[in-house]
Amino acid sequence: MDFLRNKLILAPLVGGSDLSFRLLARKFGAQVTFTEMCIAQYFLERGKKKLKDYIFEFDPSDRPLILQLAGNSSEPIIKMANLDMFKGKIDGIDLNCGCPQTFALEKNYGCASVSYTHLRAHETGRNL
Repeated sequence: MDFLRNKLILAPLVGGSDLSFRLLARKFGAQVTFTEMCIAQYFLERGKKKLKDYIFEFDPSDRPLILQLAGNSSEPIIKMANLDMFKGKIDGIDLNCGCPQTFALEKNYGCASVSYTHLRAHETGRNL
């Protein structure tokens, strides 16, 4: 991950890391940006029930770009990370293991996933 060394990095923002914000941050010096945190299962099941709408927009000038994923099991994270829509558009994947928000804790995402037995970070990372 040498492309992260000595860079100004815009941290992922839930609900705030859309393309226009990322491009604005780059205008003011950000050299690496992240998509907003996406709960992989919600994205993959978006047609089955009313869940959060995730909009992924890309621009060649918004590189390097890191896709941030969260979940409480490895299968949806691995499946989403390997979707064709991301091929050639992202430069890395960040598995969110730090979000302390109540909704994340209740569903065993973010920092709760570190101790949650169904999500083994080493297994997920190995299969991305």
